[in-house]
Amino acid sequence: MGNTCLLFDASAPVGWLSEPGGSVALGGHAGKIAASLQHMKLEPGAVGELSFIVGTADLGPSVSFLLSPGHYEVVVPVHVIMSSEHTEGVPRVMDLQVRDCYLSISDPLR
Repeated sequence: MGNTCLLFDASAPVGWLSEPGGSVALGGHAGKIAASLQHMKLEPGAVGELSFIVGTADLGPSVSFLLSPGHYEVVVPVHVIMSSEHTEGVPRVMDLQVRDCYLSISDPLR
């Protein structure tokens, strides 16, 4: 794209926990949350941040408030709408998964 300013509208309100490298949601936020759309303007080389929520509730058949002790990977789906002078007024839409963040849950009774 060269050096150009990009305008982003991105939504990443809720992530989930999976086995490292997995794709099945094992844990996460189990309550209601309002949808969010965050707007940012990024110059070439700039970095932006998106806020999101990840819970530790067990989403399996046990429906526990806490996943079993273990190591989990945080997975956050990000929906991005991007426009710049190079998109000729037509926004580009991308769905991404942000990964590579890990979380350990220990036994609360120890």
